[in-house]
Amino acid sequence: CVATSIEIGNDCLIGYNVAIYDSDFHDINPDLRRSGHGLADDVKIGDNVFIGSNVTILKGVTIGNNAVIASGSIVTKSFPENIIIGGVPAKEIGSVH
Repeated sequence: CVATSIEIGNDCLIGYNVAIYDSDFHDINPDLRRSGHGLADDVKIGDNVFIGSNVTILKGVTIGNNAVIASGSIVTKSFPENIIIGGVPAKEIGSVH
């Protein structure tokens, strides 16, 4: 995997058992699966984000400032600031007032 980063902004609240991945860790091609070369991309979490417990955030995701991620969500794409997201896969379910 190429060098990537996971950035977490200021004043975030993060529940227990949260997993943040910046890589797939392996290729899906059976001939390359054990090579340790998977796809990778940065993860960026903005300021004042509230991440509930048991959330998984996958590679390439950016979460905007003040967002809320419901417990148990799997975040597979990026979301803007001031939004509430939840589900599997996560989708917009509200806004932060």
